[in-house]
Amino acid sequence: MNKALILISIICYLNILSRDFKARKNINALSDEELKNLRESLQFLYELPNDDRRSYAYWAGIHGYPLDKCWHAPRDVDGWPQVHLFLCWHRAYLYYLEKQLQDRNKSVSIPYWDWRTNNDQTSQIPRAFRERVVNNKPNPLYEYRINFPNHNNNHTTIRNPGKGSVRNLPTTGTVSYILNTFNHFEDFSERIRNVHNLVHLWVGGDMADQRYAGFDFIFHAHH
Repeated sequence: MNKALILISIICYLNILSRDFKARKNINALSDEELKNLRESLQFLYELPNDDRRSYAYWAGIHGYPLDKCWHAPRDVDGWPQVHLFLCWHRAYLYYLEKQLQDRNKSVSIPYWDWRTNNDQTSQIPRAFRERVVNNKPNPLYEYRINFPNHNNNHTTIRNPGKGSVRNLPTTGTVSYILNTFNHFEDFSERIRNVHNLVHLWVGGDMADQRYAGFDFIFHAHH
């Protein structure tokens, strides 16, 4: 295994042991105060300059454009064939983004979106992400302005839920089958990754494009 990856894993583990855990909550279960704190912290990161390593632009850009560091499919590393780090990579990624949010407000944690459904009618974006304006202010959970002047890249994130190649979100049954059937980590990781990809495609817009998916905050709730 790559020595740098081992070192990073050890540092992350020790870092986590030294802190109190904050359990992630369902985005639909957050109180008004929790949503307010999340939006304020997120807006603070939005407004930092791109080259500030606390900024949302910097952290979103690690996943795809412009830094492209995300580990999706298995790959060979230092003689080790087909190393599966999809789940591990994203967990560490969210952990460090959450630290930036907590630098603004220690009570904030990244909520999760439980997108499982058994009914086509319930396939929808959570309300906290659907509202364009909250309390007469733009909702930072709704969209983000991607702006990299040096790369001639400037656009606002969009979503087109259920309008593309994937019409329905994965079902509870599909997820339960994976959880209860595949005991080998590599098999489990690949099947979860494939279902995860369907959610990206269902949301559509920038979420369906690996280069820009990380700029829409719903990406982080998805993971």
